[in-house]
Amino acid sequence: HQAVAHKHHLYITGGEFTSPSQMQFYHHRDFWRLDFATFCWEELKTVGGPSPRSGHRAVLAKNKIFVFGGFYDTGCDVKYFNDTFLFDPADMKWTKVGEDRRGDNGNWPSPRSACGLGEFEDTVFLFGGYTKMGKALGGTDESRGMVHNDTWCFDLKTNGWSKVRKAGIPPTPRCGFSSAVHKKRNLVVFG
Repeated sequence: HQAVAHKHHLYITGGEFTSPSQMQFYHHRDFWRLDFATFCWEELKTVGGPSPRSGHRAVLAKNKIFVFGGFYDTGCDVKYFNDTFLFDPADMKWTKVGEDRRGDNGNWPSPRSACGLGEFEDTVFLFGGYTKMGKALGGTDESRGMVHNDTWCFDLKTNGWSKVRKAGIPPTPRCGFSSAVHKKRNLVVFG
């Protein structure tokens, strides 16, 4: 799941349950809000939000919850996403900004999970992540993983992605890390 704090609430979206044997997977699409004043949870019955998934990432951007990517694992096959959603807590509505079904064509990040997001002014930055390509066949795993080290920025004014050309020595490919914007000029990657 992913959690984002906004004003007097904590919002939780998605997530995964895996059986102890790791043979059954259940991905959630429910959306919850914790009120910090009462510490009561409320399930938000919204429409148009992300499909069931885990490994997605979320960040607060311009008073909206920005959600990108993730994956859905059936146990036999895995689907990775590169769709982008915005949730506006003021009107309690989701907006699907879009996706690129073909993958990284230079205008949209390829499908992935476990990437890092950071927000600054009117921009959300994305770095890295993980994609598993192929599928398990006949009890043997024919898939291979790819760890990314590309950087993208999403313009909240135009609702469009653009690839960022990195300067200096970029981090090595990675996934499952933490990131934050530092001094309004750097996306810092940890781990």
